[in-house]
Amino acid sequence: MIEGLGGIIMGYPKEYPKLKFPQQQTLERAQMERWYGSGESFAGTVYAAMRDGEKEANKEIGSFSWRNDSHFYALESLATTVNGAYDLVRSKICDAAEKYLLEHDGIIDVWPDAVGEGVHQLTREDAETEKTYPVGTFIFEYFGDDYVEKLGGLLRRKKENFVYRSGLYTKGSYWTLDRAISEDSPKSKKLKKEMEEAQGKTNSLATLGTLVGIPYFALGALCILACMFFGFGDVITALLASLERMPADSALRTVLNILYIVAFLPGILYGCIAMLEGKLYWILTVLLLLACAGGAVLCFFGYREFHELSVLARQAKKEYRDYMGNEKYKTQMREKREALTKQAEFAEEWQRAWYDWICSVRKAPDTTEELDRKLSEKQKSE
Repeated sequence: MIEGLGGIIMGYPKEYPKLKFPQQQTLERAQMERWYGSGESFAGTVYAAMRDGEKEANKEIGSFSWRNDSHFYALESLATTVNGAYDLVRSKICDAAEKYLLEHDGIIDVWPDAVGEGVHQLTREDAETEKTYPVGTFIFEYFGDDYVEKLGGLLRRKKENFVYRSGLYTKGSYWTLDRAISEDSPKSKKLKKEMEEAQGKTNSLATLGTLVGIPYFALGALCILACMFFGFGDVITALLASLERMPADSALRTVLNILYIVAFLPGILYGCIAMLEGKLYWILTVLLLLACAGGAVLCFFGYREFHELSVLARQAKKEYRDYMGNEKYKTQMREKREALTKQAEFAEEWQRAWYDWICSVRKAPDTTEELDRKLSEKQKSE
């Protein structure tokens, strides 16, 4: 994809070229390249990316919706929108600049100015007074600070002087170098997603409940039959009598009573049915036996399903861990870390040099008053 750079690692060059910067360039040279250049220089590439990025940023800022929030919260939301939109412009410029430098052996022939082309003023209409108030005057500046709410209810840059910032990992971006390095590969993401989905379908409590339910309902049915034909009901009654002889306020008696009811519930229910006679007795007895048999069957199939899900979850977890632990993946992640670190160092080098040059030819970004003056001149010329 890129010749002369020692090949490609995961979409990144193995080596970056040595950067070569212009000597003693003036700001006027940068402006001449903006308005009259061919667009094929480093500055022309940056200006083109800046214009494209500004168009998108202006759409986003211009479409900002004033909600019924207080003026302060509305300004805070607008500041987030403006700063986020300008971060995207920086990112576009950084991508275009890196591509140019890789294709031109790291030669920066002309430094571009870091300021955008458009000055924009936003106003807000007060719903109660129906008066229009200025909110802020904005312009993109690669090395300009973020906009924040200042006294007077207007948005201003946090600092009026230049601040170094990178377009590779912008201030408002989720991505940082550490996050980019630790980001999983597509396959590991897929395996991790499958593992999480499989684990989400498992239910340890339901698995344990159905496992215990199988012998419980089966033994419940046997308990009923034992009461019917072998006098097991007398044993249940004797146990209850033993519990009743214990002290009434005994905590142990309370616990044993609960265990007694849970363990012998089918037999206790049958004991209630046994007091009936005729068809009703047989109907209810058969229904109770069917309920126990049905409970055992349902628990069996339920346990089998939950167990299969647990097995699949364990297999997915093992597959994910095996993949993450194999040497090939570790090698890929090591190469990725090296490639991203080199990319960050390369971006840092040319952006620092650009920042130093900007600071040497311009005192500071335009103040709000200067932007208002430029906007007024622009409106008069139109």
